Amino acid sequence: MKAVIINQYGSVKELQLTDLPVPAIEGNEVLVKNHYTTVNPWDNRVRNGSMRMITGKKFPKILGIESAGIIEKVGNEISKFNVGDRVMVSTGINTGSYAEYVKVPATSLALLPDSVSFKEGSSLPIVGTTAYNALHKLGAIKNGDHVLINGASGGVGIMAMQLAKLAGARVTAICSTSSIDAVVQLNPDQIIDYKKQEVYGIQRQYDIIFDTVSVLSFRKMKNLLNPGGVMINTLPTPKAMIT
Repeated sequence: MKAVIINQYGSVKELQLTDLPVPAIEGNEVLVKNHYTTVNPWDNRVRNGSMRMITGKKFPKILGIESAGIIEKVGNEISKFNVGDRVMVSTGINTGSYAEYVKVPATSLALLPDSVSFKEGSSLPIVGTTAYNALHKLGAIKNGDHVLINGASGGVGIMAMQLAKLAGARVTAICSTSSIDAVVQLNPDQIIDYKKQEVYGIQRQYDIIFDTVSVLSFRKMKNLLNPGGVMINTLPTPKAMIT
């Protein structure tokens, strides 16, 4: 199969198109023929070596963490999926999706509805799980909550707005002037244009602040939280906590 690999950490020049064997599956795994994959910020961090404490020193590495395609083989321990099923795949960090085929455990799959294209489906696993985990698992979102979403026009932000509205929350979306027309289609209760209004000066309190782009200072935002409120960051750093 064709795959894009790296043999060492470095710049984009390390990306190589090569031929590799089609992966052999075990009883609890499936083999998916990819139709689409995506490029995520995580892929860049893996490739340049900034995540080497997690990804280790074993090469070659296939980048990519999500895709969509059709199941080609099913392990003998799996009953939920069948050959020919259209699926979305979240590969995790040990199996890359920049390849014609990918093998994953059944827990890394979800059926892709016929109404959703492979191209659209390949972009859903990471943003969907990120937004869901942030709002439901970390934020314990509930009906009537006030939720502030920074980066509302990005992939995670778009998903987070829809999930928050489905949960019955009141949503304030932060985006730039050029993104307002797209964001308004998702029906937020309020839109703040950060090009025109200082975010840290917002005169309202929230139950959840979700910074999907990891640029807001917790120290400067904590006065916008209701008692018991939570601020969630997709890439928390010590700097974000103290600056």
